[in-house]
Amino acid sequence: MLHVIVNCVQTWLWTDCVGCVCVCVCDCRYKKDLSVAVERQSELERSKAQLELDWQRRYEDVERLQYAHSEDLVKTLGSARNEVIGKLFLLWFDNDEENYEE
Repeated sequence: MLHVIVNCVQTWLWTDCVGCVCVCVCDCRYKKDLSVAVERQSELERSKAQLELDWQRRYEDVERLQYAHSEDLVKTLGSARNEVIGKLFLLWFDNDEENYEE
């Protein structure tokens, strides 16, 4: 005796009470597919979060490197300035001694 119509994997089946097994199989498959999809979504979200952390770390590394280069540049410029001031002082001092000798 046929008394139920179910939609099983996009196919209409006329079933009797034995057909309920088909409904359960389809339901289990749907749940499995859904579970796999949810797990895949979670995996993608974890991958995205890890990727964002990796890029953040790279950005911070580049920023740290740029800061170190800037510090080195400031030290180099400071040393060059002090060297020039020293040479100018020596030139001025030598010039000043020549003025006193005259």
